[in-house]
Amino acid sequence: MADIKRRSLILLNGKELKLFGNSIAINKSFQIGEGGTPNILSFTELPSEKTKPEKPKEPAAEGSEPQKKEPSRKSRITIFNPYNLTEEELFEVADFQIRIWVEFKDSLRRNGLTHKLFNSDTNG
Repeated sequence: MADIKRRSLILLNGKELKLFGNSIAINKSFQIGEGGTPNILSFTELPSEKTKPEKPKEPAAEGSEPQKKEPSRKSRITIFNPYNLTEEELFEVADFQIRIWVEFKDSLRRNGLTHKLFNSDTNG
């Protein structure tokens, strides 16, 4: 199955499509593009202050260096949901997108990669 890694859509055959963002989208007329603006539901990870490194509890053995502990880095996650969507509403959005992708696949099977592939009775 295709996957998005490091701002690339990587297909099973190894082909990579470079992306400016980190997602792709489809509209009702089956035009596919990048959905690079996460303005409906997204999150951001904000680093919080670093804590001081802990001191070793046991003295280091002779001839060895004292153990150094990295400062723990905790982050705060902030969720952006400007429309205050509920879980049920997000399921509806997901179902809508899934339905369009399934209709796209059906049209591709039926019409091939021709101008008839696109759903022209929508305004996009």
